[in-house]
Amino acid sequence: DTITVLPILFEMIPPDSPLCSETLRWVDRIWNQRWEGGGFPRYNVTGEDNPPAPWPLASMLVARASAAAGEYDRVWRVLEWLDRVAGRSGSWFERCAQSITPPMPPVGVVGWTWYEIINLCSHHVAGFRPDIDALTVKPRLPDRIDTLTAVHAVRGARVHLSVHRGSGKGSAAPSATANGKDVPVEQGAVRIPYPRRGSTLTLEFTL
Repeated sequence: DTITVLPILFEMIPPDSPLCSETLRWVDRIWNQRWEGGGFPRYNVTGEDNPPAPWPLASMLVARASAAAGEYDRVWRVLEWLDRVAGRSGSWFERCAQSITPPMPPVGVVGWTWYEIINLCSHHVAGFRPDIDALTVKPRLPDRIDTLTAVHAVRGARVHLSVHRGSGKGSAAPSATANGKDVPVEQGAVRIPYPRRGSTLTLEFTL
């Protein structure tokens, strides 16, 4: 059931559309469905062949879709749940429950959840989106975050990104510079040619 959010996180539907908001509300029904402590399962437990349990990967898919829609309360809810599940170790089991084949241990630690966290930070927050012909950067700062710095390596170049909130609390239009020169921001994004191999590009945003 959680894969219904994939069109949202891949931005196949407008993030401000009724379909988007209704899908996120619908999937919210299976948060913490038949257990304590939070998390999303893969499916509604009434149609799941495994015992009821939350899955970190499925939960991160919902978090990424929520970030794409700008619904950051849902994002923080998932991230705070992940922190409670494994603390700062980052060693999330595939599913957080007794194994379906006792007395075997739970399904092992996998890298999928880390991949989704990286995508959340890189694609949805830093907004780093390499395209075939140009580089698009569309950062968004969730609530609780006022500044962001990141470094990405792409096509042999390094891109240093700095983002901070403006003092106008959203009243001013977003602005950006590339290596100190003003660049146009359209729909919250800049689209610029790739820097040459071996060079460094510094992008600074005020949102």
